[in-house]
Formats: sequence, C-alpha cells, structure tokens
Amino acid sequence: MLGWIRRRRFETEVRGCILALLGQIDSQFEKDLLRAYPGIREAIRRNWEAGDVTPETTAIFTAVSILTKIVETEMNEDTKVRVLAQLQTSPNDDEKEPFLRRVEFFVFIAQNFVDEGGAAAEDLEVAVSEIVGALENVSAKDRSVDRITRLLRSSMSGDDNLA
Repeated sequence: MLGWIRRRRFETEVRGCILALLGQIDSQFEKDLLRAYPGIREAIRRNWEAGDVTPETTAIFTAVSILTKIVETEMNEDTKVRVLAQLQTSPNDDEKEPFLRRVEFFVFIAQNFVDEGGAAAEDLEVAVSEIVGALENVSAKDRSVDRITRLLRSSMSGDDNLA
C-alpha cells in the first residue's frame, strides 16, 4: 500500500512539474495534454520503476518531448527560422515568437529544478539541444546519434561537457 502511495505521489509531482515547465497550471490543460500525449503516463511509470530518476528530470524530458513534437508537427519553416534567429539576438518581448517565450519559460523553470538539486545541469543542456535540433530540422534519430557521439568523445577525452 505504501508503494502505491509513493508511486502516485511521484506521478502527481511529475505532472505538476510538466505543467510548470510548459507554463500551464490548469487541470483542463493537464487532461488535454494526457489525452494528446498518451505516452506521458508510460514514461512516468518507467521512470518510477527505474527508481533513480527524479520527478524533475522525468518532467524535463517529457516536456521537451512535447516541445520538440510541436516544432516537428505544428511549426512551419518560416517560424522555425525566426525562432532560431531570435534565440541568437534576444529581441524585445513584444517581438518574440510565442514559441520562444515558451522555451525561455521552460529553461527558467528547468534551471530552477537544477538549482534546487532536482535535476542535473546536463539534463537541461540535453533538453535545450533537443529543442534547437528540432528547430534546425535535425531528426530525432540524428540528434540521438549526435548526443551519443559527443558523450563518447567527452568520456574518451576526460571532458564532462555534453554540449
């Protein structure tokens, strides 16, 4: 019985963190999100079963999966180009693409998770590289291969920087 309570607490905390990362604290949004992305529940369950993944880390990677899916399926090429350009130029708030605001909010909340010890800095680095890679039209497979290659190179050179 106690295990069930702990699992439910983990699930609730992850869902709350996901909503915070996406800038939505709304029970209807949560229901819609779970309906639109049915794999969320499975990802939470797998991370709970792994036993060594924090709710914050689970939420970061779940939220970044949602953000990259938005980029890949809902964003046209012109918008991707504008967001990428704005990432480099830091325009005024009234000039920013809505998606860029969402990414900045995501990074702000994720950085808080890192600062509070709930997630590792590397988690945030990987998440940001996933979003940028999606904006650059790099496939999920190629992003994964690139990440593994960088990890192997850094482990061989003794460099801990994954970026």
